[in-house]
Amino acid sequence: MKRPFIVIILSLFISGIMFVCCTSFELGQDTQTTSMLHGVVTKSNGEYDYSKVKPYWLQKDSLVRAVKYIESGAEKIKACQIDSVELASMSMEELVEACYSFPLAFDIFLCNDEIAAVEFYIEHFNGLKELSQREYGAKALIDLYSSIIPQSIEQQYREAYLERLLLSKHFFSNMTFKDAQRLAGIVTEKQGYRSRQTNDLIGQQRIASLEAALTHTSPFIQGLFTDSYYGGSYTTETVYTPFQQSVTAYIYDDTIPWYARDFNEQYILDFYPYVTIVSVDSTVYNSHAYALKGSKYYTIENASDVMKFFTNDLYIACAESAAKIIHYYAGDHTAERYNSSHYISKWYEALVIHGPNQVPPAFQPSYKSYYTEPQISGPDYLEIGETYYYTVSPYMSYATYDWFIDQNDERYQIISINDNVLQVKFLANAIFDVYCTVCNSSGYPARTLMYETLY
Repeated sequence: MKRPFIVIILSLFISGIMFVCCTSFELGQDTQTTSMLHGVVTKSNGEYDYSKVKPYWLQKDSLVRAVKYIESGAEKIKACQIDSVELASMSMEELVEACYSFPLAFDIFLCNDEIAAVEFYIEHFNGLKELSQREYGAKALIDLYSSIIPQSIEQQYREAYLERLLLSKHFFSNMTFKDAQRLAGIVTEKQGYRSRQTNDLIGQQRIASLEAALTHTSPFIQGLFTDSYYGGSYTTETVYTPFQQSVTAYIYDDTIPWYARDFNEQYILDFYPYVTIVSVDSTVYNSHAYALKGSKYYTIENASDVMKFFTNDLYIACAESAAKIIHYYAGDHTAERYNSSHYISKWYEALVIHGPNQVPPAFQPSYKSYYTEPQISGPDYLEIGETYYYTVSPYMSYATYDWFIDQNDERYQIISINDNVLQVKFLANAIFDVYCTVCNSSGYPARTLMYETLY
């Protein structure tokens, strides 16, 4: 999925008549209270009042601590499920608060596709699933979204998480027209508020995506966003798989400020203490670009483009023990082999070393495929005058093979070449470097392999 534009809010204006039709609040004008909702400043201006709601997960502190040390992503999400009896008895405010402060909420910001990650958690965390099925769940989320004024980087990310929830199909499609009108007014006012802040703002692409979706609901709502500006545009270029299949790469500006990087790094250290963070550097490349192209300059985002690397190309399906690449195909993530037991991959702006299952639940580690690259196999030790076979495997019927040996011609004799199999006789004691260039069907070289013999 293509990543939405990053928004730089310069100034926003809305006519008084339209604004009254949509919303009746203005940030900073209502009576503010510091609620128990993660210390967020809230305003009691909607049907649902969150100022007195007790924080659900703070009451489950021992559980949250235990969740941090569960290494399997699949088991992590299971441990976060709310007891069914308790869930059924929760008021709307209590349920919304439990979803808002969901311990793994920030996992969505580690994913290539935040929208898909949100949909995953709605479907797999029973608190969010219950909220999405309640009649006024979307309205309750809008009330919470309207009431909070973030006071820290963490709270800004909580607000961004709400923006992703509201954009999800489970909530956005359940909004009434009145809900959408009100949300448009809230978005406009929040954008105006943020445009007046000079420092310490995280990227604004989530609220921009929400605005873009709202503008498509009706011409009237589209008219509410009369003065918003989209910055941080992207460009594209064509890159290629090893076998020269074309792939679209997206080139973005890096918009993550240092203080947000510090926060995201700390989140990974807290909730994934068994992984190793190599660096926290940039958002301009993603896991697919890093694992499949070794690039730190662009992202590869389209699922069809990712699959080109694994379809009639250099990467071939294999057992886990032989894998050089893991593709978490249900979770839109790719990782590269780091050592015999670990992989390295990009978790948004962090480059992380991890086990194959030591990943966020949204990567869906139960659904992964393993791939390897071809390599040459054959005997190491040689005897003069004997004939030996060297083979490139796995065999690729769609490839061509160009063999050669880096040694004086009088020291060896090539008996035959049959695609991926070389038959050769060695005539002298020497070290022979056996090479094979694997090419696509047009003869374009994709990879040159080497095998060194001994004597």
